[in-house]
Amino acid sequence: MARAINDVSKDIQAHNRSLLTPEPADKVAMGSPSPRNRRRTRSNSPLPELTHDVREEKPPNDRFHDANFQRAFAEAKGVMATITSTLGSGRLHDELDSTMARLHERANQLATFECSPTRTVGFVGDSGVGKSSLLNSLLDMKGLARTSNSGSACTCVVTEYHYRDSTDFTVEVNYFTAAELLEQVQDLLQFYETYHLHNDRFTSAEQEDREVCKEKAAVASDTFSSMFGSHFNHERMLQHLRDGQAKEVVRGLIDKCRPGRENPCQVRKDLKACSDLIAQLTSETSGQSSKNRPAAWPYIRNIKVYTNAHILSKGLILVDLPGLRDVNSARRHITERYLIKCDEVFAICNEGRAITDVGVVSVLDLAKKAQLSDVGIICTRSDDIQPEEARRDWQGDKAIQVQAKIESIRATKETIRCLKEEQENILDYDDRTVEENELLVNIGREMVTAELTQCLVTTRNDIVKRELMEKYRTQVTKGQLHVHCVSNKMYWEHREKPKGKAMPYLNLCGILAIREHCMALVSESRYSAALNYMKNDISSFLSDAALWVRSGSGSMTAERKTKIRDALDAVERRLKRALTGNSSRVSNAARMAKSEFKDTISTSSYTRFNSWSKNAQNANMEWRSVSQFLSNSNHPYYAAFCRNRGNHYTAKIGSRDWNSEIIQLMVEDAEPLWSQLCSTLASEQEDLVGHILELIESEVDFLETELGDEEDVVEVLGQALLYRQRLIEADVEGALEAFMKDLNSLRIDAFSSIPTSFIGVEMEDAYRKAGAEYGDGSDQRRKHAISSAVNRNELFKDLHQALKKGFISRADSFQQTLSDVAQAHLESVRLTLNMVRDENVILESEKDPQFRDRVEAGVRAAKVEIAGILTSVSA
Repeated sequence: MARAINDVSKDIQAHNRSLLTPEPADKVAMGSPSPRNRRRTRSNSPLPELTHDVREEKPPNDRFHDANFQRAFAEAKGVMATITSTLGSGRLHDELDSTMARLHERANQLATFECSPTRTVGFVGDSGVGKSSLLNSLLDMKGLARTSNSGSACTCVVTEYHYRDSTDFTVEVNYFTAAELLEQVQDLLQFYETYHLHNDRFTSAEQEDREVCKEKAAVASDTFSSMFGSHFNHERMLQHLRDGQAKEVVRGLIDKCRPGRENPCQVRKDLKACSDLIAQLTSETSGQSSKNRPAAWPYIRNIKVYTNAHILSKGLILVDLPGLRDVNSARRHITERYLIKCDEVFAICNEGRAITDVGVVSVLDLAKKAQLSDVGIICTRSDDIQPEEARRDWQGDKAIQVQAKIESIRATKETIRCLKEEQENILDYDDRTVEENELLVNIGREMVTAELTQCLVTTRNDIVKRELMEKYRTQVTKGQLHVHCVSNKMYWEHREKPKGKAMPYLNLCGILAIREHCMALVSESRYSAALNYMKNDISSFLSDAALWVRSGSGSMTAERKTKIRDALDAVERRLKRALTGNSSRVSNAARMAKSEFKDTISTSSYTRFNSWSKNAQNANMEWRSVSQFLSNSNHPYYAAFCRNRGNHYTAKIGSRDWNSEIIQLMVEDAEPLWSQLCSTLASEQEDLVGHILELIESEVDFLETELGDEEDVVEVLGQALLYRQRLIEADVEGALEAFMKDLNSLRIDAFSSIPTSFIGVEMEDAYRKAGAEYGDGSDQRRKHAISSAVNRNELFKDLHQALKKGFISRADSFQQTLSDVAQAHLESVRLTLNMVRDENVILESEKDPQFRDRVEAGVRAAKVEIAGILTSVSA
C-alpha cells in the first residue's frame, strides 16, 4: 500500500507541469496544498483563492493589442486628461458660449476617447445544438439566453447582444407591422386549409405532398395557437375557411392579439429578470403560466439586449439567429439577410454529428452562393465522448494512450478502496493520516482523469476539424474556414473554481479561444481609430488651443487684423465652394457613380435581355423534360422542387438550383461588368480623397503667400489645417468602405440565387402557387405556374430595375454621408479660423493672462509628449 501511495505521489510530481495541471510548481497537482502542509493549516482560515477573470484573458496577437501600442494609447489619453484639467483651472470654461468652454468640452471628449468601430458576429444553428449555451459562455453570463433540451426552439427571434456600460440590462423590441404579419400567415392558412378541408383530393402519386402538407398544417396550427392563444379555435377556423372569411378573421385577430408596442424598451436590474424577459419575448418554451395567452415571439422581428459583458465592450455585437431550416419562412429570410450583413458567421452544430449536420450544410451552401468569405463552424459538446468508444474507434498510439489512462484510473480506484478498508487500523502511515493518504490518491486519480479528458477532447477535436476543413474548404470564397470545438458544460463546471484548478479546463473547453478570435475581428479597425486619434484628433485640438493662446498674446494693428481676416475669409469661401458647392466633386459623387452604372451595366444589359430570357426558357423546358422522363417511375420530381423553392436534391439527378439556372447567362455576362464598375468607383473615390487633400494644401500655400509677414500665425494655422486634412481623409475613406460594403450586399441580391435575392423574390409567388397544387391535373398546373414566371417577358427587365433602384439608393446614401462629412469638417475649419479672426476670441484670451500662460505651457508640454508617443508607436 505504501508503494502504491508513493507511486501516486511520484506521478503527481512528474506530471505537475502537464496541460491539465496548474502552472505554479510549488503546488501539488490541481492546485491543492500538500497533505503535510494541510495538517498545519487546518486551524487557520486560508485566504480564498481567486477565480478566473475574463478581463485578464490573453488578448489577440495583433497591432492594436501590442503592449507598446496600448501603453502609447493610454499615455495619449493621459495627456488629454492633463490638458482638460489645465483648461478647467480658470473660469472661462464655465461661460457656456465661450470658445474655452468648447475647447474644454472637446478636451474632455478626447480624454475619455474610446474606439467606436464595431463588428457583428452571427451564430446560426438548428434547435438543440447548444447555440444559446454558447452565447451564455461567450458573454460569461450563465443562463442569460434560455436553453432547452425539449427539442422545441428556444430562439424564435433574432437576438442581438450589444454593449452598455451599466449593471442594468436593457431590452429593445422591434415588432413586425400588421401587413407583414398578415403576409406571413397566408402560407400557413393555405396549408391549413388544404390538409384539413381538401386532404382527400391528393392522388396516390402525391403521398409525399400529403405528408409535407400535413407537417406544415401542424406548424400552422401551432403558430396560430401561439399567436392567438384562446382566441384560436380549430373548428371555427375551418368554418371561416369554408366561408371565405379566414383572411379577414386573421387580420382582426392580429390587431387584437399583437403585444402592446407603446413600451418597446424595458430595463431589468439583474440577470435572472432579464433572462425571464428574453425567454418571454423570444421562445416557444417561455414557461408562460397560461397557454391561453398569445405569445410574443410571432410578432417580433428582432430584439436588442444591452449588457456590460466584457466581450461586447471591445466593439462586438453578437447575434443569436434561428436556423436556416426553420419552418417559419419569415424567420428563415430574416436570418439569411443577417448572415449577409454579418462580418463573420458561425454555423453551430453538435461535434458528434458535425460532419453530417444538415444545418451546417445549409449555412455553407448559402455562403457559397453569396460568395461570403468569413464563415466558420463551431462544434459544441466537445467533451461528450466515451473513453471505451474512443479506444475502439481510434487506431495506433492514441488508442494505446487511452487504454493506459483507463487502466491507471482503475488502479487508482482500487488503491482508494484498499485505503478505506485499512482506515480503522492505521493511525499514522509514513507521517500522513489515512485521510491525507486518501486525499493524495484522489488527487492522483483526478490528474489521470484530467489527462484522459485532455487526450480524448484534443484528439477528437483535431479529427473533426480536419474532416470539416476537407469537406467545406471550397465553400468559402477568398477566405479561411475557421473551425472551433467547445464544451459549454466544461466551461461552467470549472468557471467558479479556484483559478489554479480551473484554467487548464477553461483553456481546453475552447470558449476562451473563440472570445479571442471574435475580439480580433475588430482589432484592425480599432487600431486605425486609435492611431488616427493620437496622430490627428489630438494634434488638431492642440493646434486650436495654441491658436487660442496666440490670439490673446501681444497687440496687433487694425490693418494687420484686416489683412488676416480677409485672407481667412477667402480660405473659408473657397473651401465651402469646393466641399459643399453644387458643382463640387464632393457634391456630385453620387451623380458620377450613377453615370458609371449607366455606362457599364445598363447600356450592356438592355441589349442582352432577350438572350437571358431565352436561356431561362430553355432551362424551364429542360425541367419539364426531366419531369416527363421521371414520371414513368412515378417520381414526384417536379413537385419536390416547387416545394423547395427550386433548390433540391434527388438521387436520380443530383442537386439542382432552378433560380441559379434562370439567371445563369445573366450572371456570366453582367457580374464581370459589376466587378469592373466597383473597381472604377473605388478608383474614382480614391481620386476624390486626393482632390480634397490638394484643396487643403493649396489653401495652406495661399496663406503662406498672402500672410508671409505673419509667420507665427501661418505656422500654427497651417498645422491645424493639415491635421484637419487628415481627419477629412479618414472620414471619407470610412464612407467609401461602407459604400463598397453596401455594393457587395447588392451584388448578392442581384447575382446570387438565395431565396431573398432578386430572382428569389421574383419566383417566390410562383413556387408558392405551384407548391399548393394537388389532385388531378396538379402537375400541369404546377408547370404552368413556374413557366408563366420564367417565361415572362419583363422578368430580366424587372431584375435590372431592382438592381438599378438598389444602386441609386446606395449611391444617394453615400452622397449624404459625404455631404455630412464635408459640412462637419467645414464647420470645424470655420471655428479654427475664428481663433485668429474673431474679436470675441481675442478678448476672451486676453481676459486672464495667468490662465493663458498655464494653457500655453500645457499645450507646449502636450505637444512634446504626443510627439514622443507617436515616435514610440512608429518605432
